[in-house]
Amino acid sequence: MDACTGVEEKTKGNALFRKGDYSEAAAMYTNALDATAADDKDMIVALYKNRAACWLKLKRYEDALADCKTAIQLSPSDVKALYRLAQAMEGKNEYSEALKTLKHLLSIEPKNKEAIEFAHRLTAHIKQQVEKSQSTDYLVNEMFHALESKDTANDMKIQAAKNFAILSRENAGAERIIKSDGIEKLMSFLELDDVEILTHILNTFIGVCSYHRQRTLVVTQVFPVSKMAILISSKHSEISKTTAHLLQRILLSFVFSSEESDEEYELLGSQLSVIVSILLMLLTLAVSYKVNATGRDAILELFMSLTRSKRFCKILVDQELPKVLLQVAANTSDLNEPYVPLPVTDRTRMNVSVVLTKLHEHLSKDEKKYFEAQCSGSVIELLSREGETSQIQGMTSLAAILQGVVQVGNAIFSQDVILAKVIVLAGSDNPRCQIIAVELLALSASDKDHCTKIMEPGVPLMKRLFNSSDDRIKIRALVGLCKLGSVGGWNINARTFTTEVLLNLQKACRNFLVSPVKDTTLQKWAIEGIAFLSMDAEVKEVLITDLPILKIVFKDMAVTDSKDQSLLYGVATILVNLTNSYDKPERNPELEELGKYAGENLPKEHEFDQEKYVVKRVKLLLQEGAVPAMAAIGTCDSLKTREQVARVLLALSTDQTNRGIVVQQGGAKCLLSLAINNTKYGKYAAAQALAKIGITTNPELAFPGQRSLEVIRPLVALLKSEQGLQQFEGLMALTNLAGMNDDVRKRIHKEGGVREVESLMFEEHELIRRAATEAMCNLVQLEDVAKRFLGDDVERVKLLTLFAGEEDEALARAAAGTLAQLTCSPPICKKMMAVKSCTEILKQICLSEDLELRHRGVYILANLIEADKEIAETLLDCSELEVMIILNGFSLDRSRIEVKQCADRALKKLEQYKLIEPFAPTNTT
Repeated sequence: MDACTGVEEKTKGNALFRKGDYSEAAAMYTNALDATAADDKDMIVALYKNRAACWLKLKRYEDALADCKTAIQLSPSDVKALYRLAQAMEGKNEYSEALKTLKHLLSIEPKNKEAIEFAHRLTAHIKQQVEKSQSTDYLVNEMFHALESKDTANDMKIQAAKNFAILSRENAGAERIIKSDGIEKLMSFLELDDVEILTHILNTFIGVCSYHRQRTLVVTQVFPVSKMAILISSKHSEISKTTAHLLQRILLSFVFSSEESDEEYELLGSQLSVIVSILLMLLTLAVSYKVNATGRDAILELFMSLTRSKRFCKILVDQELPKVLLQVAANTSDLNEPYVPLPVTDRTRMNVSVVLTKLHEHLSKDEKKYFEAQCSGSVIELLSREGETSQIQGMTSLAAILQGVVQVGNAIFSQDVILAKVIVLAGSDNPRCQIIAVELLALSASDKDHCTKIMEPGVPLMKRLFNSSDDRIKIRALVGLCKLGSVGGWNINARTFTTEVLLNLQKACRNFLVSPVKDTTLQKWAIEGIAFLSMDAEVKEVLITDLPILKIVFKDMAVTDSKDQSLLYGVATILVNLTNSYDKPERNPELEELGKYAGENLPKEHEFDQEKYVVKRVKLLLQEGAVPAMAAIGTCDSLKTREQVARVLLALSTDQTNRGIVVQQGGAKCLLSLAINNTKYGKYAAAQALAKIGITTNPELAFPGQRSLEVIRPLVALLKSEQGLQQFEGLMALTNLAGMNDDVRKRIHKEGGVREVESLMFEEHELIRRAATEAMCNLVQLEDVAKRFLGDDVERVKLLTLFAGEEDEALARAAAGTLAQLTCSPPICKKMMAVKSCTEILKQICLSEDLELRHRGVYILANLIEADKEIAETLLDCSELEVMIILNGFSLDRSRIEVKQCADRALKKLEQYKLIEPFAPTNTT
């Protein structure tokens, strides 16, 4: 082992810990442990304690517990290890165990003040819990009595069941329900016919299970899978949906510790057995005629949520979920009697596509092969049967794959036998065959890199079917051509069709939208066509002045048809294209220059995609009601659509003059929701839009009431972005918010904002460093934040002192402003004086030409002198002449009364210390 390496890694870890980079610090301590000799017990104990401190900061209490126990095994009387063990136990809500640990610590070191205070706090908390538990017991018994008694009115029974659901949301309430044998008692009420009571009881089970493995296991031991199957098959949609939600919570609680957690638990044998039995039941019910259409969609949405876990994805593929999904998709076909399909909704096929997409994303390479084999086998098996019914079902299944995992769908579609069958069916006399065949061609065109083989016979076929008299066929062919026409996107050098052709396609889509015969399905396809065409700059310029179309898009569709996810995605995508808020590759001028010499056909942006045209389009969109339309679409469930809405609102908020309109028309409220529930990119885009609004708009107007607290979490999350601009804007917005009141500052602190701000004060980029320091200047008004600077080390105060001496006057002002507040505390003054260059920096800022910086410098100087006589003596000893000139000069200066008052305060204190002769200041009036 290399002892030096271990010490070096530990030193690095300590530095990272001080910066607030706890994950990296933990990694360094782990490296140090690996590099430390097994017989160096003191070093090993120190490293385990340090790593435990990191885990505590990251709220990884299980890991902290394990490291503390290891340290204590090696050094049973180590006070710091025992203290951190108690902290970890507190984090896990094991208050009694934490108190026992502290009592043991105090038996070793009876006068440990921190441990005594900690023990007092825990004792008070345990006492409070006992009191609450006792009152909760009474309430639980009363609620059971109300449900069981024949004399209780039905509305009172409903209220009792609702109270159980509310109680179960709190950890203590869920525990009381378990300990009072409440699960067994509640099971008997599932036999009631009252839908409201049943729903509340099911919600109670959801609360009890909520990300708690042990309680979840108790529920599954009492709640048989057969009963779950009956409830999810209920004719009442509310019961089937709530049961699906319960099953989701049960399954996810076995693998995750919280809604936000990404780390998966290892599954125990008993848990795995329960999981498999539930999944097998769901797979059977997904294709059962006993389940109604709403229940089937609820099961599909349950499968969607399970794809969050890679472990579940593997199990689901092993249990052949793709085959089951495609069997469901086949039943969404448009078929005549006597065929009787499974009950489905108009959302079912899209739900199947979404599950396939999410499942495929989380699979390993080998698992993907099995997934693809199941998809291919299912489609081929249906298409190989005789009769048009099976043929249509096979193509409908393929359409579901293409809507979800287009590369897999095109790989299947490209097979000669399947392509030939589709071409034959497209030429059939049966309109249903033609519709699904041309739909497949349109869907496959979405993936330009994998559809070449399909498009060779497909393009002429789509052109022919575009002339069909059947609008259902015509519109699908039209959309396929629109997709092919949009292949180049914004790059005019990659166009496949001429401008004239693209504009003609746009007119054809427009005709379907403005048609007096309102057919929602046809309009939905037309919106999809325009969504693809609107990537072209010339189409954008036509669309932006087409007021009838904008009215249809914004008012008729975005608001009225807000339940159709695919339609809403199309509408949002049109606005993404019009505002140019889509992703574009970063330009590399050097490579572009080389490409020109090589004669390459380089990407080229159209003139109409330049900034002045985009700004004009944004203004027109705001005038025509883009914000209310986006706010309406933003309430949908689809994360892909929510991301598009976030992109649009960010684009609309980029120009400072637009932000007032965005706020007035409900954009800020919508962004708050989008920043919490969205894709990773969508969350950052929404948070950045909120930051832009928060920078230039009075936060009390932009985020009135509770919203001023709700906006903090997304802004703090923005500080963790890898993009410097997002970090900078997040800091600026938080600075404004932190200036509001203590409630806002407390929430910023609670959400981890202070730690993130402090970390960004070390950034190399000067604007980010300055913005972080400005935010800290407002945050230290909160006592808990100011206390962070009272710690053992001097580094925090040193950094601010050095910043106060920087040439960047804005940074210096922010740092000096922070120190002006902190130096009201004598211990902080001593820390500041411990910085070697402190007196030189003080002299520099006190004599600065920047009047605000000068005021802050003299204020700090006065605080230092008032704090302690020794500090005053040190200041006079170091530079007596300069200090006296500064103070006397400002005391005589009537132009800045606030500076003069600080100087008078310092001189008066120096006189009291008898360090100078009495000085008569001039009148301040």
